Amino acid sequence: MDPATSHGSGNLPPAPARDVRGDAPRAPGHPETGRREAVFRRGGSRDQDGEGAFAETAANKGTFPGRLRLTPCNRRGDRARSAPFDPAPVFGPLPVPSTETPDLSDVVKRRLRSLVEAIGPAPFSGRRAGIEKESLRVDRAGYISQRPHPETLGSALTHPTITTDFSEALLEFVTPAYRGVREVSRSLRHLHRFTYPRIEDEILWATSMPCMVTGDRSIPIARYGSSNVGIMKHVYRRGLGHRYGRVMQ
Repeated sequence: MDPATSHGSGNLPPAPARDVRGDAPRAPGHPETGRREAVFRRGGSRDQDGEGAFAETAANKGTFPGRLRLTPCNRRGDRARSAPFDPAPVFGPLPVPSTETPDLSDVVKRRLRSLVEAIGPAPFSGRRAGIEKESLRVDRAGYISQRPHPETLGSALTHPTITTDFSEALLEFVTPAYRGVREVSRSLRHLHRFTYPRIEDEILWATSMPCMVTGDRSIPIARYGSSNVGIMKHVYRRGLGHRYGRVMQ
């Protein structure tokens, strides 16, 4: 069998070498015939001096066996190597950051002046305000209470000023809306004085950080009775517990 037509003998004649720029095949006597590098322009890749791309061996593309060898190259010539990179032709002139900042107090004053001129000199003279305050019932050791809502505090579903939020142990005090701050403070103080004698040996957790808990199962979900509205409120809180976790509530 002719060796030139044998596909399994491994004696095929070598393919004619091509110029690294992709030109026509070179003659066997060309001085660059033995060169096996193939130049690939690597997007954004430059050598340490920022002087151009690299020549990457064809072995990196799986054509030839052997190690990867990188050699610096620059098609624009040696003179371009020393020229610094100028971003202006590509990105345009870079904007100069402004050192002047507006006076926020003047902006606020102008807006308040416009508001007063629009709605009068006393826009909040007729307003009323109330307070909603939440407090956890805890035992003497600082752990969240496992007892149900005290019956002596009334129904958590229908009481106008004392109810519960997410947990059965999370009391919520709701004061009526008053014109003055003193009336609101007096109403909230009255709710505290009414509640403390009716929670036996428990206390109200006063800080914003939660009390001691031992996981989601230690946080009882609020219950509001067997009516349709009460069951709906309880199921809604169960869904919050499944979605976000009881500790997060």
